[in-house]
Amino acid sequence: MPASLLDIDDATGVTRHPDPAIVRSGDGSSTLWNRVDLGSGVLMCGQWVGQPGELDVRPRAHHEMFTVIRGLVELIEEDGSVVRVGPGQAGFIPMGWTGIWRTVEETQKSYMLLKVVLDAGP
Repeated sequence: MPASLLDIDDATGVTRHPDPAIVRSGDGSSTLWNRVDLGSGVLMCGQWVGQPGELDVRPRAHHEMFTVIRGLVELIEEDGSVVRVGPGQAGFIPMGWTGIWRTVEETQKSYMLLKVVLDAGP
């Protein structure tokens, strides 16, 4: 596999609108440039631009490490505590996490998603 540039452009982004059932407030739409996918979503990398809004996060099927390039997001835990991630900061969301994802202002992040696949053995 060759090295990749995880860039964004006007031609290849995919606009997504969240399921209305998880939208708490705002728009919550985003544009995604998934530049790397190592088969069946096991490892994915790319760029994301999201619009302001609050979304309920269902249990996640992957770990996510991301870096905010511009903007601000808040990850609100079930106990009400808040993790704020702004420009130049990195965040981590573990597989199975639930809570609220709040995009405070239009935000761009680069991300890597990892789905853990356990080997059942012989």
